[in-house]
Amino acid sequence: MRKFFSQTERIIFAEPMRATEDHDSEIQKEIIQIMSPVFDLYGTRKRLQYNPTKAVKASQPDSEDPDVFTRNEINLIISTSSNRKSERNMAEYWLGSGPRSAELMAMSRDAVDLENGIVRYEMGVVQGQYKATKNRRSKRSVELLQPARKALERQYAITGEREAMTIKMIDRDNRTERQVHFKPVWVTTFSDEPYTHNQSFRAWWTRHLGEAEVRYRGPSQCRHTFISQMLTIGMPINWIIAQVGHSSETMIRRHYGKFIQEDQPVSFATLANKQLGFTE
Repeated sequence: MRKFFSQTERIIFAEPMRATEDHDSEIQKEIIQIMSPVFDLYGTRKRLQYNPTKAVKASQPDSEDPDVFTRNEINLIISTSSNRKSERNMAEYWLGSGPRSAELMAMSRDAVDLENGIVRYEMGVVQGQYKATKNRRSKRSVELLQPARKALERQYAITGEREAMTIKMIDRDNRTERQVHFKPVWVTTFSDEPYTHNQSFRAWWTRHLGEAEVRYRGPSQCRHTFISQMLTIGMPINWIIAQVGHSSETMIRRHYGKFIQEDQPVSFATLANKQLGFTE
C-alpha cells in the first residue's frame, strides 16, 4: 500500500487546497469539508493512507458576546407605557422566560397551565409556517417566573376567550403535515391576528426602546437576556438548559449567556475573601 500521492496526484488535488489560503475561515472550513471525503474516497480506491486535509485547521473568529439588557434596562422597558398592550405583555414574557422567537409566537393556550405556572412548547412558526420544534429537546415544559406569569395573566384578558382555530403544522421530518387546534396567546394589537412573523413586533420594539430611553438591541436579545440573568444569579446550569431547550452547557456559555456584573446579587469577590479568611 502506498503512503503518499504521486506527483501527478498532488497537482490534481493541490489547487483546491491552495484556494483556502485566499478566503476567510468560513470558506476555508467549507472547502475542507468538501475535499476531505474526496481524499478519503480516492485514497480508499487507490489504496493510499494520506489525507492532507486532516492537518489543515480553519481558525474561527471569537464569537461576540450577547448584547443583553441589564436589570435596570428591563425595568425601564417594562415600566414604559404603551397603547399596544399585547406587544408590551409579549416583551415582558419574552424577557422573563427566554423562548425562541418562533416558539413564542406559536404559543397556544392549550399548552399553558397558568394555575401551576407551567408552559409547554410544542411548535414554532417561521415566516407564516407552523412547524414542530427544531429537535426533541426543544419540545419541553418550563416553569414560569413571576414576571412571565403576570404578563400571561394580563394577556389572557386580551386573548383568553378566543376560539380555537385549525392550522397546518409540518412535523420534524419536514414532510408530514398535521391538522392542529390552535388557541393563539399572542396577537398583533392593530390587526388582532396571531403573530406569524416578527416584523410588526420588531417595529413596535424599536419605537418602545426609544420611548424607554434604552439603547437599541434586537428582540432576539430577550432570550439571551433571560439566560444571562439566570447565570448571573447562580441558577443551576442544567435548569437553565431545560428551560430554554438547549442540548449542552457549552452552547449556553459560548453563544447565549453572559455574566452581568452589575446585576450580581452579591459581591462574589467579597464572598470569596470571607470564605478564604481574608479580612481587613
